[in-house]
Amino acid sequence: MAMALKALLQGRTARRLLVGSKDQLQCFRLLTTSDFVPPGINSRAEDRLHRVRSPDAAMQVNPSAALKLKLSRPQEPLTEEQRAILNALKRSTAALDWEAALGTLNQLPEDAGTQWLPIYRAILNCVCKALRYTEAHHVWMRLPARDVMSYNSMLGMCSRLQRFDEVDSLLRQMEAEGIERTGVTYCQVMSSCAESQRWGEALELLGELKSKPLLDASTNWEVAYLMSMTACARAGQTDQVRSLLQELKATGKGNVHNSHYNALIVSCGSNGLAAQQVFQEMKDAGLYPRAPDWRVLLTCNRDPKEQQRLYGLMRQELPQAPLEEAWAVLLRNAVTIDDMDAGEWVMQEMRNNGCDPTSERAQKTPSLRRALRFHGIKQQQAEARAAWQTSPLFGSMASPETQGTQGSMPGAPPVAVPLPTGWDSAVDPNTGRSYYWRTENPAGTTTWERPS
Repeated sequence: MAMALKALLQGRTARRLLVGSKDQLQCFRLLTTSDFVPPGINSRAEDRLHRVRSPDAAMQVNPSAALKLKLSRPQEPLTEEQRAILNALKRSTAALDWEAALGTLNQLPEDAGTQWLPIYRAILNCVCKALRYTEAHHVWMRLPARDVMSYNSMLGMCSRLQRFDEVDSLLRQMEAEGIERTGVTYCQVMSSCAESQRWGEALELLGELKSKPLLDASTNWEVAYLMSMTACARAGQTDQVRSLLQELKATGKGNVHNSHYNALIVSCGSNGLAAQQVFQEMKDAGLYPRAPDWRVLLTCNRDPKEQQRLYGLMRQELPQAPLEEAWAVLLRNAVTIDDMDAGEWVMQEMRNNGCDPTSERAQKTPSLRRALRFHGIKQQQAEARAAWQTSPLFGSMASPETQGTQGSMPGAPPVAVPLPTGWDSAVDPNTGRSYYWRTENPAGTTTWERPS
């Protein structure tokens, strides 16, 4: 036990001592990626994890407006040793240092009784917040008992990983074991609805929660309303979102924060004018826009010139804010509307701010890394198309009607069989034929012949 405590208190250096032996944590490393982001994680969860771990995380949110779930405090009597371990685990959770948390797990007795439940629960909470699915299930199986707080941790993780069937399964297990839902449970399930745009179900859950006054003590109503608003917003239900915002104001159960207005902006979709009106409404309510609010506003405006104007205003009002995720929004829009000039504007803006698009800094932010990858594909396709149209082969091939199975209808996707590594393809609009090129040299390798 002392070894586990030392590892937690001393951080990553001491943790290496723990994993040097052939223990369970070493087995985990053989089964899972050593990267922070687990394989197969969805992009929204990946972005959330990046923001939490980023050294600029304080710039991403207004600390005074941070919304947290009300967590019931463990009532079990604790020894001084257990308290020290819990304090260290709290720091590990804040840093999402799931490996250190698992290091503690490996030092606990296999037959630990319920007196160790607070420690197990804290470890589970850490790995769940880090979205370590395999590790969370290992801890889950070792729990000396399962209570509502451990179920809430698992529900939160499965919601963020979009494992909705497992959320339903956990709720059935809770019911079978006679464990009553708390306000936190309802919020976690509504979070699952938000991830899957099940806005009707989210409203039903909020209504059910409001009908249970005994749960007020365990409910953060600001979060409960936000989860329902987010579910409605992602489904484009603007009227429902605004109704919930007004209801939260009227009931006095909590304060309205930036995040609530953020959900209302999201509900505007591609209606940039409506989004800007809500943005101004938020400012009129005395809420200072944060970087996430500006990013959502950028997303709702699809015209590149208007986006660039708003980006300039954001830089004036938040001169110290990280820019990577804003660049990702601008670049993703340029790719979506196929505006290569707008894309080049973003690339130049990155260079002007000391961030080369190929640099480690650019690749460190998941959303920007994805946008750069898609932009690169668009560039390669444009170069290949231009090379094709100047090629002697262009226009020399017969129409697809005379080419039998070699042709395809104009606009149809390339042949479904995967191309060799390093090759890409597109469809010639004049003939309906697929043509091919090597991605590192589109202009010099464009050909009718499918590479094998």
